[in-house]
Amino acid sequence: MIGVPFLFLFIFFLLPFLLVVGISFSQQQLGIPPYTPLVKLENDVYTIALNISHYRFMFTDDLYFATYVSSVKMAFISTVLCLLIGYPMAYYIAPRRGRDAQHADDDGDAAVLDFLPDPGCTPG
Repeated sequence: MIGVPFLFLFIFFLLPFLLVVGISFSQQQLGIPPYTPLVKLENDVYTIALNISHYRFMFTDDLYFATYVSSVKMAFISTVLCLLIGYPMAYYIAPRRGRDAQHADDDGDAAVLDFLPDPGCTPG
């Protein structure tokens, strides 16, 4: 039964991610699809053609490099903030969950659960 979540992650996360990475190493062309294949079969020989000019341009152009560094900084800051907020809140909620389910809310500790969205009810 554990294979179902792995299959879900493979289909909806890993497979699209690998497709985008593959496209990032291909050359642009006019047509459908708008990129060249990475692997070609010519005379019973497979050849792999990786194009790194896009990455070279990203790291050598000042505007693209600054944008990339800014994005990495933003991702790092948001990750740290989520960890700083999420772990203490989870630590606070976890031991009280079983007790509050059995007893009435005497001291208001379970009131914090009212502010957390139900994952099944959030849009998106």
